[in-house]
Formats: sequence, C-alpha cells, structure tokens
Amino acid sequence: MKFKWVPRDRKPTDKDFDEVMRPHWNKKVEKVNNQLFDKYNDKTNLKYINNLILDAYLVFFDRFELYI
Repeated sequence: MKFKWVPRDRKPTDKDFDEVMRPHWNKKVEKVNNQLFDKYNDKTNLKYINNLILDAYLVFFDRFELYI
C-alpha cells in the first residue's frame, strides 16, 4: 500500500483556469473547491495568488486506487 498525490495548479488569471481547476469527478469535492475559489480569488489579489489542488489516493498492490 502506498500514497499517490496528483497535483494541479494554476493562476486564476490563466485562460484555462476554469477548465483545469474547477471540474472534479467527485461532486462534493468540486463544490468545496469552487466555494473556496470564489471566496479567495477576488479582483484585488488575482495577480498575486496561485491555486493548488492535491488529489490523494491510496494505491493497493500497484493496481487499485482509492480516492481519499
């Protein structure tokens, strides 16, 4: 058993921010992420902030992945 981390990062000013950062296959995670993006990405700090998402998985026998 081991951990796997899948990072995604973008600046809110990047053209593909909404396409890369906002969708998530888990709708609960997507909702929380979007709430945080909307709360902290405002016009005063757009050029100073970078967003990072780390998706964590447990990997069993190098074959099965469980999202945590």
